[in-house]
Amino acid sequence: MRFKAFHVLIIYTLAEMLAFTFFMPYIYSLEVSNLSLLLYFIFAYVSAITLIALSKRIEPKRFIMIAFFLRILVAISMVFFASNITVPIIGIISGTTFYFFWVPLNISYFISNSNKHATESWKYSFAAPIIGIMIPSLSGIVSSYFGIQSLFLAAIPLYLLGIFVASRTEWKSIDYNLKDSLKKFSGLRTLSFIDGFWQPAFFIGIPLVTANYLKSSLKFGGFYSYLGIVSTMAAFVMVTYSDKYKKRKLFVYVVPFLLALASIAIAFHNSFIQWTILAGIAYFLHPMAVTFFLAMLLDTKSIEIIPESMIAREYILNLGRAFGTIVLILFSLYGNILHGFIILGSAMLISPFLIKLKRIYAFEAGNVQN
Repeated sequence: MRFKAFHVLIIYTLAEMLAFTFFMPYIYSLEVSNLSLLLYFIFAYVSAITLIALSKRIEPKRFIMIAFFLRILVAISMVFFASNITVPIIGIISGTTFYFFWVPLNISYFISNSNKHATESWKYSFAAPIIGIMIPSLSGIVSSYFGIQSLFLAAIPLYLLGIFVASRTEWKSIDYNLKDSLKKFSGLRTLSFIDGFWQPAFFIGIPLVTANYLKSSLKFGGFYSYLGIVSTMAAFVMVTYSDKYKKRKLFVYVVPFLLALASIAIAFHNSFIQWTILAGIAYFLHPMAVTFFLAMLLDTKSIEIIPESMIAREYILNLGRAFGTIVLILFSLYGNILHGFIILGSAMLISPFLIKLKRIYAFEAGNVQN
């Protein structure tokens, strides 16, 4: 039996959700400093940037198998070796996943996409939210009895399953030159940087603030299950409509704009109820934003250059993530982390204007010129 990229994605998402939903509470329990946390993420993104820049060839099957093995190494390191000193080093290993997993997976998944770009992007972007409905609550129950360390260990069999599934795939190797890939990604480079710059709000900021509010594993897990429900509420009908009628203008303008406003509003919340509402709005809008940022690439780039475009996209996303992380954690170190949401949200606010300025959807999808 041969497996597809979507099967690999589901297994990886299950394992990651199980192991790393409670990453921030675990870091807090180890009394890891904010500086070490900053270095963890910065080292992760820099390691991804370096690998993408230095490599010339992507071998999807082998790379994804390596990625699952490295996640096992990270999980074991988090259980037995994590400390204020070692966490940044673990970040280096963790960051290689952006290269060994996401680059080949993105290429393999979207190179075989149908004409329904946003529908394919929806399946991709909503895998995590749908899985996130049940796994965080289950993780909360398990960790309340056996400790958060047990979650990292419980994910290892899933990573091993991922190695097996990846070994049963058939993907072609891809040669690339980063400089040429970046040229072929023209028109979307700044938008991808802004997307990456905002993402630490989602992956770092929201978990950190939530961990400050909720000390109980059961409550933390329940909150993330709520966020999973909110994320999946983004209507499948909306995405199908976008593909069917080939008109994404409204969505690509409105969704980033609303996401920016929600991010800025987070800085001014003053109660857990307000936090619950605003975090829910962000989790509702973020999968939509990812959906349409991906659809823009698929709409505006020919299938021949999608592999190189995906490589350039991952490179620029990690550049943006690195700078966004510095902003967010510096505010956490020397001020109020909530103020960092204003900076990240303000950057996202630029996206709709760039889309308009670059005339990305000046033509109907399918007639967009490269």
